[in-house]
Amino acid sequence: MIRAIAGFALFGCLAFGSAAEESKPDIPESCEAAIAGQGDDLLRWKSCFEDAEPNSGPWFLAAMNLGTEAFYRNDHETAASYYRQTMTERFKTFSDIILHANRAATFETTGDTAFAEKDAMAAWRLFQRGETLMPGVPLDDGIKGYVLVNILEPLQQADPDAFETAKAAYLALPLEDLQDRANRAALLQNIGELDAAIEESETLLVALPDNAQVLNNHCYMLHEAGRDEEAETYCRQALEIMPDAAPIKHSLASVLAGLGQCEQAETLRLEAKAASPSTAAYDEKLACTPGG
Repeated sequence: MIRAIAGFALFGCLAFGSAAEESKPDIPESCEAAIAGQGDDLLRWKSCFEDAEPNSGPWFLAAMNLGTEAFYRNDHETAASYYRQTMTERFKTFSDIILHANRAATFETTGDTAFAEKDAMAAWRLFQRGETLMPGVPLDDGIKGYVLVNILEPLQQADPDAFETAKAAYLALPLEDLQDRANRAALLQNIGELDAAIEESETLLVALPDNAQVLNNHCYMLHEAGRDEEAETYCRQALEIMPDAAPIKHSLASVLAGLGQCEQAETLRLEAKAASPSTAAYDEKLACTPGG
């Protein structure tokens, strides 16, 4: 599986959420400061999370914002650890369209399928109503693209009919810049539109020949198309630029497995898993026949 370039964070502030409570304890000063936007995003919400009564409204709010902060850093393991704490039966959290999209993408990456589908459906319902639940922020093309990029994969499993409608809406959106095109190429691959994904990726390679994420994504697309000999060059170029990147190691491992280099493939897969233990795709041993 490949991912869109960067975290694609459109907003400088973190998403706020709400939580239903059975009781309303006093709000700690650290949480009042966090809600007021005082101090560094990460530090202020960590203090609130530590000071608030577990399972209280402020505690849930801090967990959601810490998850979002980690998501924007592409730290899906940390994001999921906080987001999971907001997904309970007792406290049914419902928030803005961006938070639901972020959680859907995080849980899709970490293999929390039921949670991913739940959030994807919540975001899709808001999308259909033309709402963001963010005061003063309309559902414009930028937010539409961001949301759909993050929910289409889990939506494909949650509701195939909704997925087809959402995919059509996504493909109808204009491409404003190279990042839009990168996101589209990655998403098309992930939802099985391989030929279209490779076509988009080839355009990106001309514009961004030294971008490790573009090179890695193109490598994995070629692998998925059964073109491992071509793919290897792109993966190795990407790994030279970002030698510690888990996604690139896993892509190259997949290619080497396809080429019958089983020992090297397994070594790289384990390195990728060690670097990103919460990424479910790295758990599975790659199919490989020695010697190709």
